[in-house]
Amino acid sequence: MKGILVQLASVLILGIGAFIGAYSLTWVSYTAPLLESEASPLGVVMTKSQTNVMTSVVTLGSMVAALTTGQLPELVGRKKSELFCGLLCVLSWALIASAHSVTQIIIARFILGYGVGIHLVVVFTYINEICQAFIRGTMASIPLFTFSIGALVSYITGWVCSYDVIIYLNLSVCVLFVLLLTLMKESPVYLITKNETKEALTSLKFYRGTSKTTTAVLEEFEYLRTQRQGYTKVNKDDNIILEHIGCEKEKEGSADDISPWKILRTSKPTQRAIITLTAHVIITAFMGGMAVQAYAVHFFLAAAPDLSPHLCSVILAVAIVIGNILAVLCTDLVGRRLLLISTCAICTICLGTLVGLLRWSGSPAWAVPLVMQLYSCAFQAGVNNVPLVQLSESFSPKVKSLASSIVMSSTCFSNFALLSIFSLLVDHLGLDGTFLMFCVISAAATVLTFLTAKETKGIRLEEIQGMYERGFLYYK
Repeated sequence: MKGILVQLASVLILGIGAFIGAYSLTWVSYTAPLLESEASPLGVVMTKSQTNVMTSVVTLGSMVAALTTGQLPELVGRKKSELFCGLLCVLSWALIASAHSVTQIIIARFILGYGVGIHLVVVFTYINEICQAFIRGTMASIPLFTFSIGALVSYITGWVCSYDVIIYLNLSVCVLFVLLLTLMKESPVYLITKNETKEALTSLKFYRGTSKTTTAVLEEFEYLRTQRQGYTKVNKDDNIILEHIGCEKEKEGSADDISPWKILRTSKPTQRAIITLTAHVIITAFMGGMAVQAYAVHFFLAAAPDLSPHLCSVILAVAIVIGNILAVLCTDLVGRRLLLISTCAICTICLGTLVGLLRWSGSPAWAVPLVMQLYSCAFQAGVNNVPLVQLSESFSPKVKSLASSIVMSSTCFSNFALLSIFSLLVDHLGLDGTFLMFCVISAAATVLTFLTAKETKGIRLEEIQGMYERGFLYYK
């Protein structure tokens, strides 16, 4: 029990990075109207185009980070990578606090996005390597839960707090994140990779809540060592296969000899897993969930002018929190595949209903916000959650950082593209036309996930890779 509490506390600390990311994304929702007004705290009035850049540049920074820092966790470790992320976030909010120009705000937001991007690449790998197998799905859902808490706190403080108070609150959270990270230990899997056996065993005992080297700890330590050093092997056809071969060096190649890029080039299961998860995150990003959160105040001003947009935004954030609570509860209970397919279908129904409400007048004022709450809840519960959980489960340790970099950079690029064009879509298609497009994409995502989504709940790595070996389509 103590070990589970240590793992939970560690994951909650890592979840602060997601909290920071959510706050950073939604900050623009209520700050942009102020910066575009004559009362702008910058001393200059920000234009609509500058607001769009300020909104989307965070996701651009995250995309650049995912593309350029994919091997950072393998070079310096998971803990130091997260510390670097925290320091970048501290620097960013310090720049925003002292900003008197639009350029400085945009640069600071890019740095913030870069830091959050590093966090996205590292966090799920870190969680997977420090948590026990039977709770990994639940633990991997917690950063998404803290993301939703960040959005909720952001909307509430944006409603009741001043511009300066919000900035210094964010700066304080970033400093707290860095301080708490110093209490954690490096991933035992990373330490095994660096042949730091004593430190790796100490780390594993820390995360299992014991100061003694028990039989269970030794067995798990040996399993981690063989998984890292002996699960990848080149067969006679020059294909990478997964089989338990222990810690011995093989004449044909060993995990230490083979680079992640070679595994990616030669392993069809790894290629198919990356393609499948990348396709999922791209198509689900264009279902519109991130745009609704980033432009919440603007959206509710246009869609439900009779209601307080700040109140609607807070209620939206509550729905996102509920969705992530469901994700934490259901990911290991229901299973990945069913949760993903069902939430995609619910999102499609909600988006179709929303289109009808926006296009034909006469519906109650509360109807649009209610449908948006249901949509956001379903989106967070499965659509936004499951691919990231599976990202931590579907790859061998040797290639996991590279796979995370590829999939997360695709996520960031998709969100950046969506946020960049969302205002243009609304201007040219209207809200109803824009959400009709999201509805069509959501329907396509439902079909795609039904055909290709794998069930990874409670399944060992070699079995998951075996499913991808059989092809892209799902077979029981």
